[in-house]
Amino acid sequence: MSIKRTTIADIAAKLDVSMHTVNKALYGKKGVGEATREKVLAAAKKMNYHVNRVAQSMARNPLLIGILCTREWQIVNDDFRKGIDMALKRLRDYNVHGKYYYTSSRDCRDEIGAALIQVVQDGVNALVCNHVLLDKEQSVFLSEHNIPFAFLGTDQWEKQRLTCVRSDGAMAGSLAAELLGFMLPDGGKVAIMTGSRNYQDCEDKVKGFIREARKFRLKIADIYEHFDKQELAAELVDLVLAEHPDLCGIYATTANSPSMCRRIVELNWHHKLSIVATDLYGDIRCYLRDGVIKAALYQDCVSEGEKIVELIYAHLCEGRDVSAPVLVPPVIALRNNLKAF
Repeated sequence: MSIKRTTIADIAAKLDVSMHTVNKALYGKKGVGEATREKVLAAAKKMNYHVNRVAQSMARNPLLIGILCTREWQIVNDDFRKGIDMALKRLRDYNVHGKYYYTSSRDCRDEIGAALIQVVQDGVNALVCNHVLLDKEQSVFLSEHNIPFAFLGTDQWEKQRLTCVRSDGAMAGSLAAELLGFMLPDGGKVAIMTGSRNYQDCEDKVKGFIREARKFRLKIADIYEHFDKQELAAELVDLVLAEHPDLCGIYATTANSPSMCRRIVELNWHHKLSIVATDLYGDIRCYLRDGVIKAALYQDCVSEGEKIVELIYAHLCEGRDVSAPVLVPPVIALRNNLKAF
């Protein structure tokens, strides 16, 4: 026997109000008092009534989600965009759309400022900052124009931002140290090659690595910042090997490791070092297959892109509190499970 589905008419009869009143209360329309709206919503919940989200979305203006991206490391950003576009496609029937804005680098103040002005002019309802950092003035600018902003790939302005989705950097750092701890002799010396410690994701990885490295009695040679510049990453290889000829391992916290690996191979040091890298872009897969890289920590940027859009929709359309950061755990990629990624 089928179970009768609760209708608007059932709620109206229960509360002795018109169906028109129930409809306005359920779908956020004007013309109904707050007390009545709360009574209708409470009854709907108790009677297990499910709001028709498609009908609700068609009754309101379209929602526009802006995505502010950097043109740096396009190969990485393409995965974020793939996830964002997948989520936007699923929400198309709910009157949700997206628009991309670009800046040449993640901290180019003038270009970011110009993009934010355009965001306001376009009537964006919420903004995703994909690996783009905002200064205080820019975060205040968005708040003054009632545009909630969220961070993808990093975190910033925790009390002001709507939410963030990023890889669990602390876990990634800990995993890298644990892997190297198993590979290297007691007291082995390791170097950390990172982007910028001013970037939350990088700093979390560094701290997580150092904390776990102590448990394996690994010695930290030094922490080298290459600011995601491939040429600088290659130059730092010469520097670290000159300063620490007894180096045993390297942890590369960002996807900017192919240039570093190329230089290590050129210097014929790849047989002497154990390298744990990040992600599987470019030549990283080849270096992993060839044994130059021992392991890589895969960050699922596609799922991160999907999640940020879903959270923004849940906040704007369902009123959910999404302020808690979403940390996506990294997955260890080895030569023998590469086909899984």
